[in-house]
Amino acid sequence: MRRESRLARPPALTQRLEYTSRHNVSVGRHGWLRLMPAYSARLVDELLADSKVTDVILDPFGGTGTTALLAASKGRYAVSLDINPFLVWLARAKLATYSLDDLRQVREAQRAISMSLRGRAMSLEESPPIHGIERWWSPEDLELLRRLKGGIQKARVSTQARDLLIVAFCRVVYDRAKLTRRHPSLSFRTPTPEQVGLPLPDEPFHDAIAAVLPGAADNPQVAAISECCDARDLKTLTRRSIDIVITSPPYPNRVTVIRELRPYMYWLDYLKNSSDSGALDWRAIGGTWGAATHRLKNWELPPTANVPSIILAVARKVAAKRKPAAKIMANYILRYFADMTQHVEALASVMRHGGRFHYVIGNSSFYGNIVETEKALIHTFVRAGFVDVRARALRKRTSKTELFEYVVEGTYP
Repeated sequence: MRRESRLARPPALTQRLEYTSRHNVSVGRHGWLRLMPAYSARLVDELLADSKVTDVILDPFGGTGTTALLAASKGRYAVSLDINPFLVWLARAKLATYSLDDLRQVREAQRAISMSLRGRAMSLEESPPIHGIERWWSPEDLELLRRLKGGIQKARVSTQARDLLIVAFCRVVYDRAKLTRRHPSLSFRTPTPEQVGLPLPDEPFHDAIAAVLPGAADNPQVAAISECCDARDLKTLTRRSIDIVITSPPYPNRVTVIRELRPYMYWLDYLKNSSDSGALDWRAIGGTWGAATHRLKNWELPPTANVPSIILAVARKVAAKRKPAAKIMANYILRYFADMTQHVEALASVMRHGGRFHYVIGNSSFYGNIVETEKALIHTFVRAGFVDVRARALRKRTSKTELFEYVVEGTYP
């Protein structure tokens, strides 16, 4: 078996939005929530095309559960892992089996909650401790969400039905927020004069439930699991148990997951304050939210870290820039690839012989210096013992000519 690595240079590519989360909006459970930029169910479907029914599929950066849900819908056993507890819950909700009685309970609970909302009979829950919460929701929307949360908490329904009610609640949280819908990541919008003071829609929760239930009625063919796990230590997995890995790790571009998830995580009590979010993001690969950025100032690359030489070189160039955050950005790059090296080494211990991997990853740019993530991952996988490692260009990411998305793939011998 050949051990050389190959790198496909990017041809003239388009953005190919069918490979992004935009494709998922109308695809059943995949479209339940709008979260951070993610790859599409269509791309996972293509990568699974030559899989066998007996294959065990792993996504070590499981996120919203796209890989596991698509695999389970095709009758493949799948494992989704993530370090963020909210994402683990969401993936479990998307992977669950819902009975007709569960769906009936959801409809009945929705009618009761909506009736109480119209009569303002629902008790007001506490607002989440989000700094500058008035930037997120108007006073009217905030009252709606507080009453809606109280109604869901008091609903006498099964665990599965409650999860569906919470998913619908999360849709209302996002739909009523003062956020732009045209940007790939979370950003605020300023209401136009004609939008100020508009009445709330009569049935925001009804509409959210109507969007969730069709997907809930379409159960996966087989069971799949979602677990909370650090991708640098795959201790929840059995040695030599994985046949195929399909995943998309965080990119080394400081687009942090916790930023996109804050509205949901605060409302569902996963976060109590900003220090919670910073602490969680520090544990995640590529995290730089809040306190995580501050901790990068004094972080040092461990002497035992096997960071690729091309990354050491680009980090030196970034650190040499006369910019206030140059040292922090250089440390960010080094820490990201030190963490990814740990992950790949852990992955080698759980892959079956002949197992394949597919990593959807993007390069990045810091002060004009390109971080060639695809090249670095090729080096890292080869060093960990993988063979036939290559990168193929998948799509152009933005208007910047140098930013692309790749699929890095190979085999464990």
